[in-house]
Amino acid sequence: LIDYGTGSGILAIVSKLYGASYVVGAEIDKKAIENAIQNCKANNIKIPFIDLNKKSIQEKFDIIIANILSNTLIQLSTTFKTLAKKKIILSGILDKQVPNVINAYSDWIILKQTKNLEGWNLLEGKIIA
Repeated sequence: LIDYGTGSGILAIVSKLYGASYVVGAEIDKKAIENAIQNCKANNIKIPFIDLNKKSIQEKFDIIIANILSNTLIQLSTTFKTLAKKKIILSGILDKQVPNVINAYSDWIILKQTKNLEGWNLLEGKIIA
């Protein structure tokens, strides 16, 4: 599993706590990476974090999770296509942004809106091999 745009690392940490065996965080903000590492220490968990300014990701992941603004999620569609093996989970998407995000991914995966909380949405898609 990769938490792309990991920020504080919370999604990566929770994934690890709930049983994900292999978790990686990826981020462009150096301060966010430092914060994520501190949060891992506070939770007694080890997760590698990739600084996307210094290193590109060469492997594929069973699951990609990303809680990022919709414009960035749209830009990342082709990147996620190269990284995804089984499933993607996207969040941080406002109601009015859902169609544009779904459309940006429609050439390679069918995303479905699975949760909505006060106008914020979770989209999920499974890759059919």
